[in-house]
Amino acid sequence: MAKLYGWAGKMLRVDLSEGRISLEDTTRYTKRFIGGRGICAKIAWDEVPSGIDAFDPENRLLIMAGPLSGTLVSGSGRVQFAAIAPQVYPAPRYTRSSMGGNWAAVLKYAGYDGLIIQGRSEKPVFLCINDDEVKIKDAARLWGLDTFETQRAIMKEMGSEVSAIVIGQAGENLCRIAIINNETENAAGQGGFGAVMGSKRLKAVAVKGTGSVKVADPERFLKTIRRLAKLLGQRRLGQETWMGQYKRKTIACHGCLRDCSTIILNVPGRICPGTLTAKVQCVGGRWLDGGWRIPSRGYKQDYRELPKDMPRIKDLEASFEAKVFGDRYGLNMWEITLGLVPWLKLCKDEEIITEKEVGMPFEVDKGEFWSKIFRMIAYREGFGDVLAEGMPRAADMLGKGHKYLTHVAHGYVEHWLGRGIQSDLYFPFWVISALTWATDSRDPYSDHHRSYSLGSLGTDNPTPYLSAEQARTISKRLYGSEKTLDLNYECKAQRVVWHQNRCCVDESLILCETGGFPLISSSVTEDGFGYPEAESDLFSAVTGVELSEAELDRAGERVFNVERAIMVREGRSREYDVRCGVIAYMTSRPDRDGVMLDEEAFLKSLEEYYRIRGWDVATGWPKGGKLDELELREIADELGRRGLLST
Repeated sequence: MAKLYGWAGKMLRVDLSEGRISLEDTTRYTKRFIGGRGICAKIAWDEVPSGIDAFDPENRLLIMAGPLSGTLVSGSGRVQFAAIAPQVYPAPRYTRSSMGGNWAAVLKYAGYDGLIIQGRSEKPVFLCINDDEVKIKDAARLWGLDTFETQRAIMKEMGSEVSAIVIGQAGENLCRIAIINNETENAAGQGGFGAVMGSKRLKAVAVKGTGSVKVADPERFLKTIRRLAKLLGQRRLGQETWMGQYKRKTIACHGCLRDCSTIILNVPGRICPGTLTAKVQCVGGRWLDGGWRIPSRGYKQDYRELPKDMPRIKDLEASFEAKVFGDRYGLNMWEITLGLVPWLKLCKDEEIITEKEVGMPFEVDKGEFWSKIFRMIAYREGFGDVLAEGMPRAADMLGKGHKYLTHVAHGYVEHWLGRGIQSDLYFPFWVISALTWATDSRDPYSDHHRSYSLGSLGTDNPTPYLSAEQARTISKRLYGSEKTLDLNYECKAQRVVWHQNRCCVDESLILCETGGFPLISSSVTEDGFGYPEAESDLFSAVTGVELSEAELDRAGERVFNVERAIMVREGRSREYDVRCGVIAYMTSRPDRDGVMLDEEAFLKSLEEYYRIRGWDVATGWPKGGKLDELELREIADELGRRGLLST
């Protein structure tokens, strides 16, 4: 057998119903699907029956690293999760989520590329991986603990070097917005995968690894790493700053050159005695610096940028404590912060939801209120039992409040569509976002921001270091046309397709977007061009398998088409893409400049998207010829047998 580089070569299959653990050969998937998101999609196609519920024992919880996981590559600390997801609305469907930190690297050091978890245990268990020793252990003593307590208990048993992914009370109680957590804030946050673990009565997967990841060409690898470091800038880990009277320290995930996370130290609790220390990143920062800004009445009137004088939680300590409670219970703080908080505030303003229904003083400007609400959700107590279903389902159950939902499609809160809470994006770049939303299975922008960011290069946001001419040159070079920057709907689809394919590549390798991928531009090069071939150079150096940038993007296209085939098997079509909620959301709310979505123009862009993809314009289904071109004949055959294949 040829020596293997990058990949460990094996993954674990854990059947919780039978209490059986076995090994699977990773290499039968790697040639076509690379790792991470790609292998997840193929296993889901092969093994997950269509139409099953998220909590069915036949659902697979797929957890995959990639060939670059565990190396020194910036942003290579992520791990991919996939399953039939309970958060997806109106019905659970297959989708994905990912998590940063270090767990993926430790899994690779233990000698595994991923896990396939199936079945359901009769009693709470946790999976213990210590290099070649893998056991299913009793978790009775862990069941009922929060995510922080669970990790402490596992570390006490296995040692401080162990890394564990865990669920809290929200996952145990099958909250549809439950996360899988690692450390204090690394989370597979979107999708409700914590509830999938809870349904399988799997409390944690704890890993210790003493091995390493072999690199085929270390000299080429280090040369590529140095080039990336120059373009991205060196990290400043451990830098101390102050938030009021509390100390902050910047940290990063495994191998990362960016310092996008911060630890806040020793903040006194308001409800619980003692002090709190936890990591804050992304949406968690909205609970800091004076507290979470709650939208005023102006938000629901015109959905433009929120006024600066809107009310906020002014007690920093209470606000931070609420955020930490959310993490400890294992709740999706994105759904809560951008979904529940504005929805509940606006419903209170209009007396749609009353204090009697909530079951306690309705004080949305107090951190203590949110701490109590989070407990009610995690334990499904009283009004929290409804909220645990996620906001769209909660509105359905209550029969009211739909008008004030900030959810766009698939059961996910608005993210970079230039409206409401996130109103910075302007026309025509939210057209790109809207196309991406309409053709994905979830909110795409937790892992996909760079698909629209080039639109702002040379202007005011987010990177003003390029001239308009440089931006147009880069657009021509990357997407085939400088017209992707024009102030209309033309040529936006080709940019969406390029980034969706590349996102599949990055989440199969698996790499973090914030870590710098794809690196489409740079402030340190004369022409402003970045290093978009970095993924190809890294993959080839690590694995010894030579793949050009174009060949790697073709692999990404293959992965995206497998996911589309899963969607089609689940009932997805052009009709769903059109009616999923994106158009309705975008035609009822103007952007910050008062511009609304032009439905007719958008539908033409959607048709252009289908044509570029090689899918049927009338149905939105992949054509047999395209699937053959992508070496997916087995998928074409099954879709054909089901009458779901366009010719």
